[in-house]
Amino acid sequence: MSDLATLPATSTLARSGSSITFEDVSKSYDGGLHVVEHVDFQVAAGEFFSLLGPSGCGKTTTLRMVAGFEIPTSGRVLLGDEDITATRPARRPVNLVFQDYALFPHMTVGDNVAFGLKVKGMARRECTERVAEALASMRLTALADRRPTQLSGGQRQRVALARALVNRPKALLLDEPLGALDLQLRREMQLELGRLHRSTGTTFLYVTHDQEEALTLSDRIAVMNQGRIEQLADPRTLYERPATVFVAGFIGTSNLLVLHDPKRVGDHHVSVLGNGDRMVAPVVSSGAGPVQVTVRPERIYLHPTEDAEVRDDHSAVRGVVSEIVYCGSTTHVTVELPTGEQLVVHELSNDTDLRAIGRGSRVRLSWAANCTHVIGPPAAAQ
Repeated sequence: MSDLATLPATSTLARSGSSITFEDVSKSYDGGLHVVEHVDFQVAAGEFFSLLGPSGCGKTTTLRMVAGFEIPTSGRVLLGDEDITATRPARRPVNLVFQDYALFPHMTVGDNVAFGLKVKGMARRECTERVAEALASMRLTALADRRPTQLSGGQRQRVALARALVNRPKALLLDEPLGALDLQLRREMQLELGRLHRSTGTTFLYVTHDQEEALTLSDRIAVMNQGRIEQLADPRTLYERPATVFVAGFIGTSNLLVLHDPKRVGDHHVSVLGNGDRMVAPVVSSGAGPVQVTVRPERIYLHPTEDAEVRDDHSAVRGVVSEIVYCGSTTHVTVELPTGEQLVVHELSNDTDLRAIGRGSRVRLSWAANCTHVIGPPAAAQ
């Protein structure tokens, strides 16, 4: 287990984090290239907040506007109550951790951690005490005299974090800091980052394109696409109630479907497909016409025979198995519907029903009405 788990809740590394506020911020470059457009959000003091999205969506530019390496074309950036929009980077009480760590190769671990404090002219004794504390907290004391080239990727990442936190910033900015690590080490470091955040109370603003990483670490997540925020919410809400087609597809695996000519039956939309098949979704508006919905693969039940009985208030569709992919604890089954649409189902690999099916098997799928999330009219959802 990581030694970060033993950090006291009131570690002296801790310092009350500050809120970060974006007020109608846009960033464009010469030639009219708009990288960030009219972004409005606030990161609460002490929050772990992630900016999530594909490459080129504007998340790193947004982070760099907090650090001061980019200046907004319009709008304001505040740290706490202070407008820092035009403040020079060196005068902002924030620290940035890069993906490549940006450690000085000619310096020892201890000197790398002490660098910022020495630049500020801190007294030698206080500098020494702070560095010793930071090294101990990150399990680096025994490595203080080594150089970065003598360290593993995880150790270099801890040095970068120690160097950032030793300055006791009001916000820690992290630009895909785990991107260079292998999968197992990345997962270990995710746990360490979470524990570090809880022990220090510092505001974390985290940039990543990895949705699993964002869901694991964050209090809230802003999903960005083409310079705008598509949805800002806690991880569970983003996963279970995506606001747009983009969010539904980017956060995990999602089955997107359209209910054509749905009829209202009580509190549900029901789209009758014929042959006893139907799709059922909660009613969220009184509007008529097609409805865009999504259902997560783990919410769908796979029946090994196409004539299986299904409750009347559940969605039920028949199809043909086109693909079966074993993924260890789960198996992913793709089923093609008569409409040409495909549904992906995640089943536990030890499910005995899986033994009865193969490619070409005719099966029936079902799921409860409350497992269907309504996004809205198809045109509005695009």
